[in-house]
Amino acid sequence: MRRIALTLALLLAACSAEGRPLRATVTHVADGDSFHARDARGRKLEIRILAIDAPERNQPYADASRRALTSMIGGKEIEIHVAEPDRHGRLVSRVMRGGVDVGLTQLKSGMAWVYPFAGKMPAGYREAERAARKARAGLWRDAKPREPWKYRRQPYNQ
Repeated sequence: MRRIALTLALLLAACSAEGRPLRATVTHVADGDSFHARDARGRKLEIRILAIDAPERNQPYADASRRALTSMIGGKEIEIHVAEPDRHGRLVSRVMRGGVDVGLTQLKSGMAWVYPFAGKMPAGYREAERAARKARAGLWRDAKPREPWKYRRQPYNQ
């Protein structure tokens, strides 16, 4: 665990010092807001998209959200603008693909919520979620979709 934390700290310091985003190729999409990638030096990175929260594995629209993210970035080169590591060792980052904000795209298509506990909120994220709700896009087709942060707190037997 210490080694992971040290690697992340060095990686973050390098990104901050250069002021440039990391470039990496996506190797695996875990769900609608997190994925694995490999940078040019071959380092494995685990990324959590900044300020969004997608449905958990057993929630409605989880597969649709993962498929949407996979179609957008799966196997492709991306830019990672690292904000901070999370408690799981993932790099919480703003992610861009061809100049397009990946998190914003997930919100616009109704494949994720704005994460209310995010420290940093990119411009347009809240408006994108509101527009998706109004248009009943993606998960907003459900009358009362359950927020993933609430779903994660429920007992596993429910």
